[in-house]
Order: sequence, then C-alpha cells, then structure tokens
Amino acid sequence: MEVVVMLICCWLMIQLLFVLFNMYVYPKMGSVKQKGKVSISICIPARNEEANIQACVESALNQTVLPLEVLVLDDHSTDRTGSILARLQQKYTNLHYWRGASLPNGWKGKVFACHQLAERARGEWLLFIDADVQMSQHTLSNLMPHLIKQKSGIISGFPRQIVKSAIERLLVTMMHFVILCHLPVPLVKKSSESKFSAAHGGFIAIARKTYDRIGGHASIQDAMVDDMTLMKRVKSFREPAQLLKIDKFVAMRMYKGAQDVWQGYLKNIFIGINRNYWLMTSIVIIYATLYLMPLITIWFDDLFLLSILAITIASITKVIVDWWSGVHHLYGLLFPLSVLLMILLLIQSAWQTTRKKGYLWKGRRYL
Repeated sequence: MEVVVMLICCWLMIQLLFVLFNMYVYPKMGSVKQKGKVSISICIPARNEEANIQACVESALNQTVLPLEVLVLDDHSTDRTGSILARLQQKYTNLHYWRGASLPNGWKGKVFACHQLAERARGEWLLFIDADVQMSQHTLSNLMPHLIKQKSGIISGFPRQIVKSAIERLLVTMMHFVILCHLPVPLVKKSSESKFSAAHGGFIAIARKTYDRIGGHASIQDAMVDDMTLMKRVKSFREPAQLLKIDKFVAMRMYKGAQDVWQGYLKNIFIGINRNYWLMTSIVIIYATLYLMPLITIWFDDLFLLSILAITIASITKVIVDWWSGVHHLYGLLFPLSVLLMILLLIQSAWQTTRKKGYLWKGRRYL
C-alpha cells in the first residue's frame, strides 16, 4: 500500500506541473495586436432570463468597439424576459429581439435558438453568448484582433464564474480544473483532432463562412452539449480553433443555488463523455484513487505522512486553478468534497441515461 500512495503522490506532482505548464501557454485574450476591423453580430438565446437579460444586453451594446448588431431570441419565456427586451429595443437602435418559433422534433432548445439567431445575423463573425453573461466594455476591442488574425474557424473561452453558494464553489469551479489537468491546451489550436477540443457555450465566436461551411447549428441539432459538439465539428472540417483565457473581460453566474447546479451538470456530465460507460468507470476509479484514497490511508500510521503529502499536492493544485480562474480559491482546500460530488453526479447522470429518464432543464425534458 505504501508503494501505491507513493505513486499517487508522484502522479499528483506531475499533474501539478502539467497544470502550471497549461497556465503558462494558455492564450490570453488581448495578447494579440492586429490592425483592421471585422463586423460582429452578438447572438443571445434567452429563456426565462428576466434576472439577467438587461445587464447582458447592455454590456453587449456598451462596448468601446461596437458590434454590428445585437440579436436576442426570446425562446418562449414565461417570465418578464420579453417585456424587458421590448423596452430595451426602443432605447437601442442596433438591438433586435423576437420570439422564437416552436421547437421542432429532433432539435434541442438552445441549439434551435442559436440556429434562428444565425439565420438573421449579418456579421462576418457570430458571437454567441449566454443571457447570464456580462462583458466588460473592452471585450470586443480585445477579441477583434484574434478574429482578424485567425480569419476563420472558432474561438471560445470560459467566462469567470461568479459563485456564491457553497455547492457552486465546490462544483462549478471544477470546469477549469478538468481542462487544465487533462487537456494539452496548445493542441486545441495546433491539432485538428476533435479530442483536443474545449469550448464554453457562454462565449463562442465563429466565422460566418465557417459556420455556413459546416452546416451551422442544423448540423448538430440534437446535441445536448452543443458547445463542444460545435467545436469538434469545426475541427473535423480542419478549420482553425482556439481556446482563449477571457475571464478578465467576461463573467457569468452560470447556476444559482444547489438545485440549479445539480440539474445543470446532471444533463451534461455523462453526455459530455459520449455516454461511454467504460470511460465513466475509468474516471470514477482514477479520481477516487488519486483524490479520495489518501483520505482513507491517512488513518494508517505508516502512511500518514505520504497521505498528507498527496492531499496537500491535490489541494494546492485546485487552489492554484481557482486563483488563476478568478474565483475564491480557499474552497480549493475542500477539493476532495468537490471530487466526491462530481463522482456522484456522473453516476446519477449515467443511471438516468440507462433508465431513459432524461433530464429536466428550463421546463423542457431531454432524453
């Protein structure tokens, strides 16, 4: 058992070094200086977003480099989203909003909303953002040089997560940890292999010519994890792709409270690994071994120090990731609890898929 814990410590140390490498090479939005200008259509799908939509829209419109247009699709909201948008449209001439068409069979809700937005967009680049996103006024001015330099393809980034409840701090912050620990970030740009993909639906810019070439959202109409599916499709056409560090400019509160967090991840986590039961089993075993086993071996006198070392390395890695991502990093000290919650989520998500119960999100049930 001592050898096993020693190997865990060695692996965690290698992982920490890999994370630090990824942080060092991670492309940062604003790091490119490129002259010129392209037109950008900001596309916002909104469903029951009365608490967020005004701040989101105004942040999109109040940019130092103005977008060509801001398009918002009201996806059959049952709250005040539509009336807020109607009032804003009277104030801003380049804001256009309308109520979406009924959801056709075979389409997922957000994918169909994005499809309708793209149909009306006139920009050379389409920037899809979620309705709970807020952008600083310098976002487009710092994004545009990257668009000009890349010329086509797709660019995405992970907004800084505003986390307030305990479960948000424990689970939402795991997104960047998983990316930095397992994905060689430079290969998102350098490799055409779809397995080297990472995208966040809260912030996706795609060139219009690329969008049309790949068949747009119509080509991924049944995708539950639409952001990753879209980037993988772009890469399959050997179009350029890039992941940018955008948290200095873009923020969002993705989920509010325990129920939102659990239901939000429940619908994505198993589908995100392509409903692969073998991969799920491997993830559960590996994560339990690396991050939870030391909590058991710490009670053995001869393994106490090694176990403390393993727990310390893992926690330091999570603290560093949280600090780098711009979120409160002291919750990283509770990292084993984050891992336990993630494992339980993955198992429940797989179980619901097996039983064909589907997932409930924003009043719609998806299988």
